Amino acid sequence: MAKLEMMMMVMFRRRIFVVVVVVVVVVVVVVVVVVVVVVVVVVVVVVLLLLHHHHRHHHHHQRHRLEVILL
Repeated sequence: MAKLEMMMMVMFRRRIFVVVVVVVVVVVVVVVVVVVVVVVVVVVVVVLLLLHHHHRHHHHHQRHRLEVILL
């Protein structure tokens, strides 16, 4: 019976380990997705601001005000 109990303990530990690994993987995936989304949004905003700046030089003060609001 001792051997069976040991096997049960090993299985239980392994199950905990699997659950921990799954949780860690899920957390990592979520973090990566969030980071990617943030980076994409920042890049898009910067590109739009740059394009806006290049197209309209006389609206510089307006763009600057927008940057201040964003910051």
